[in-house]
This record gives sequence, structure tokens and C-alpha cells, in this order.
Amino acid sequence: MIYPTPTSRLEDQCGRLLWFKGVEELETWSLDRLLEELRQDSDEGRSLALGSLMRCARPDEVFRWVEVPQIIADWRGARRYAGDRQPLWNLIVSSLIGCYGPQ
Repeated sequence: MIYPTPTSRLEDQCGRLLWFKGVEELETWSLDRLLEELRQDSDEGRSLALGSLMRCARPDEVFRWVEVPQIIADWRGARRYAGDRQPLWNLIVSSLIGCYGPQ
């Protein structure tokens, strides 16, 4: 990552992630909540968190918080939450599978 956003600048003064501003179901999420959801055993919870992160954050920021094997493994469920960035992430995940293999 060339220049990561400082963690102190990811949340507003109320502790809500700025990436999710305007995304009704996620507006109250903090960074801690996002990271907790990404570690969930529930496929649906992880998919929502990962796909939303892919939709709202810069691609390099996604790799800051999620490891490549998890991105590959959870992409099938996360793609529906990736919004208008789904084509970009299809390309990225296809490239990752080419380098790392399916998970």
C-alpha cells in the first residue's frame, strides 16, 4: 500500500466509519465492528462486511484489513454487496486466483 489512510481518520467524531456514510444498514458501524464482522463464523456476516468494504473503500485499503485467501474464499458471497465495484473486484479476484489458486 502506497499511503494508507491513518486509522484515526477512518471514523467520524462519533466512531462511525466514514466509508459507510450514506449506506443505511452500515452507517453506525465502527472500525472495530467491521473487523469483528470480517472474523465471523457466519458466511453471511463476513460476506456483508467484505462486500461492503469492497464497495466503499479504496481497493488497497481492502487488502490492509483482509488477507488474500479470505478475499478469494469469501468472494462468491461478497460479490452481491460490492455494488458498482463488482466488475473491478471480479478482475482483481480472478487475478488473485490465477496467482494463489482457489481457496
